[in-house]
Amino acid sequence: MRELGASAVDDSSNPLHVHVTYQSHVVSVSARIRIGGIAPFTIEIYDGLPRVDMDGAVEFLPEHIREGGAVEFLVQRFKSPFSEPRLVIENIPSDWSFEQVSDFARKLNEYDIIEFQLQLIEHAIDRAKRKASSFDMAIAFVDGSIVPGHLDPKITPDSDGLREWPPDMAKTLIDRKMKILHQFIDIYDKIVYNPRQDVVLVGAIKKAMDRSLQVEVNSYYDATDQELLSNALTEEDVILGPFRKHRVRESLVKELKNFSISYHDEINIQSYYIFKSRVLMPLQVDIVFPKDMGPEEREYIVDLVAHLVEESEKHTYIARQNGEFKAVPTLRPIRLVDLEVSKKNEQITKVVEKELYGKMYELLEYLANLPITEGALFVYMSHLKKLRRLG
Repeated sequence: MRELGASAVDDSSNPLHVHVTYQSHVVSVSARIRIGGIAPFTIEIYDGLPRVDMDGAVEFLPEHIREGGAVEFLVQRFKSPFSEPRLVIENIPSDWSFEQVSDFARKLNEYDIIEFQLQLIEHAIDRAKRKASSFDMAIAFVDGSIVPGHLDPKITPDSDGLREWPPDMAKTLIDRKMKILHQFIDIYDKIVYNPRQDVVLVGAIKKAMDRSLQVEVNSYYDATDQELLSNALTEEDVILGPFRKHRVRESLVKELKNFSISYHDEINIQSYYIFKSRVLMPLQVDIVFPKDMGPEEREYIVDLVAHLVEESEKHTYIARQNGEFKAVPTLRPIRLVDLEVSKKNEQITKVVEKELYGKMYELLEYLANLPITEGALFVYMSHLKKLRRLG
């Protein structure tokens, strides 16, 4: 028997919708609650088969979520780790459209989400390091890819497109993107150059949009690699890989160079597709190994990960091209955390929607008297208790 330590993180996102009728107008207000959960695990392996035990309570992030205060959440959700301190953008050009201002807000929201996901990965690694002190090794499991999400390659320090933006808005986007790239390199280095070589990072991508294998063979289809492989392979308990994603080999390296961010060697994230059974889509996993970990130990970890693949019952089934359906895959530790995080998110959503509904009439009376003929973008500054129009 062999024992390993582990940690797993998962985040849950839930939309809020409140529809209110005021003076013959229907106003729809939407927001999104995003929380994360992390838990420690022990994995006992008998004759090559793992038994997973959660040996501690799920810790919810951000910290104020645990206090259960819905009003506090409505205020705090706009602060770290969801975003930088409230931005007040001055001197927006008078000829800027509502769409241009909205695009800026959308990019900041995307960066907020990516930063939150990277912070969850950092928590998973820190918790895995603690577990590794009691075992010879620990694995940090995260829901989603290890590689940062879409950062818009057009945003660079010397971008011609950003010269049309107000200087403080352009600087905000560049600074946020640079922070994310540095955060990723720090995470990568924690695993690869860890002197103890005792923590492995594993990311599980349930619905992979990657087309790296098509890039490799220079043949492209109107489908992802995951979908193509699902239709092509009918065997079970098959591991395809390792391979390096195009985003890792090309796009990410280019992003780092554009921002003059140095790193030790080439970024070496090993990716695999795991075919567990005919009723599951193949699961794509990203793995970062310590630099000096030997090939036998790496193979042992990949085989262990393959044994942990199972159905994610909370996600919908995916249709195959031939009309059949396959379930969405995940890894067992992530699934166990996901169930607890989803319950917490549902509880918070019900309370917050009720609170938001109660507050809406105070804002609607103000909005109804404004001379707005077309769309307008507002930001509510909680610390001033004022609504500010941006566009």
